[in-house]
Amino acid sequence: MSFVHRIDERTGILHCTMQGRMTLSDFLAALDEMTPGGTFPTSHRLYDMRECIPDVSTAEVHLVATETERRDRPGSRIAMVSGIDLTYGLLRQYEGFRQGTQSEIRVFRTLEPALAWLEEER
Repeated sequence: MSFVHRIDERTGILHCTMQGRMTLSDFLAALDEMTPGGTFPTSHRLYDMRECIPDVSTAEVHLVATETERRDRPGSRIAMVSGIDLTYGLLRQYEGFRQGTQSEIRVFRTLEPALAWLEEER
């Protein structure tokens, strides 16, 4: 898996791009890289997974949801993007596991509406 992240200086949004085959250990390593202090550096994040093929179970999606919730800032907005049906479906599972938490999460099939949604409150 390829993973790159950066904070957009204009918007303050953390952009995370994942490509290739993704396993649970890949995602947890990326999560540790993004949260060296135990918390995400920004409250708004974009996960660009348009070229990512997950190799995770539903139980592993739940584990990732639990781990990211623990590291979120209150009031976070998280947009996740994938047009690949399998990836999109797993992202929707993640979204479901995170319902009722301190963060607002939406899954999109294309990048533009995801960015527009994240920038609404900026």
